[in-house]
Formats: sequence, structure tokens, C-alpha cells
Amino acid sequence: MSTDEQGRYAPSEVEAKWQREWEERGTNAFSREDLESAEEPYYNLMMFPYPSAEGLHVGNMYAFTGADVHGRFQRLTGKTVFEPIGFDAFGLALFAVLGAQKALAQGAPGVIAVVMGVLTGAAGGMIRDVLSGEIPLVLQREIYATAAFAGALVLVVLREVGMAMEPAALLGLFCALTLRLSAIRWHLSLPVFSGRDGR
Repeated sequence: MSTDEQGRYAPSEVEAKWQREWEERGTNAFSREDLESAEEPYYNLMMFPYPSAEGLHVGNMYAFTGADVHGRFQRLTGKTVFEPIGFDAFGLALFAVLGAQKALAQGAPGVIAVVMGVLTGAAGGMIRDVLSGEIPLVLQREIYATAAFAGALVLVVLREVGMAMEPAALLGLFCALTLRLSAIRWHLSLPVFSGRDGR
């Protein structure tokens, strides 16, 4: 192999090699059961890298490097480390509130703003699920659209009673996020309607 070939980076070769290595070692194999049965679970929550929305920035090496190093250190001390990034829960809460906020800014009545918040918050997850061949969370027992509804409703109600937009939006975001993360953590779900035949 020439010096030029040794210095050449071939992404497809390198990625394929390490993907095989990680697959064989089970490096990234991790399930909810692993976490629930862990003696010393450690949640190392990462910043969510969202490229849009007012006032937020794209996650980058400054946001992730330190957290990742910390998580790896905790793993070396014997803990079972789980590094959730929280795309879905944060995205649902964020876009539910932003959707309601934008609707209010356009002069929409509160009811329409709440509906727009739910649609804006839940649509991204629906598209993701459909494209990946999964049943959308909105159509399952999960507390998903309900969390978006709660966040948008909090924002609209607080604006109606005269609270400024920023604190109202933050409280709406907190409400939706808390509800969704609680549902994920404690497996909370809504009751399912069953007809007379039990289905």
C-alpha cells in the first residue's frame, strides 16, 4: 500500500468496518429492559439538537462532547449509562407551543391556536413513524397528542389571563414536556375505549 493510499480516508470502508465491530461487540445494543434491570442506572441527558425555532441553536461538539465524556466515565465506574437525547419529547413540546404561539400571533382565536399547537407538535412524529413503517404514536395508547394539547392549552389560557408571551410559552413547554417524559418514564397511557363486543 502506498503512502498516498494509507493517508486516504475512505468513509464507506471505515464506517462498514466499525459498524461490524460494534455489532459483534454489542456496543450500541441497549433496550428498555436493560435499563430497568440495571443495578446502577445513570441517565446522562443530552441537549436536544434542534436546528429551528426561535432562540434555539443546533447542538454541536461543544454541547455533546463534555456530556458524552461524562457518560463514558460513568460507564467506566460500573454504571449502566443511558444517554437519551430526547428528540421526540422535546420536539413535541417545543413545536406544540410554537404552533399555538404562531397562531395567536396571526390573530387566531384560542381554540384554533390549541388545535394548531397539537397539529404542529404531533405532525413531525407522525411523519417519522409513517416513513419508518411504524404505527404513529398518535394512534396508540401513548400520551402523545394529549401532551401537545396540554402544552398549547396552558399557553393559550395564560395569554388569555394576561401573562406575557415568554413565561406563558415556557410554562406551556414545561407542561407538555413533563407530561410526555412522565408517560415515557412510568409507562403512562390513556384508557382505551372498548365497544360492546369488548374490542
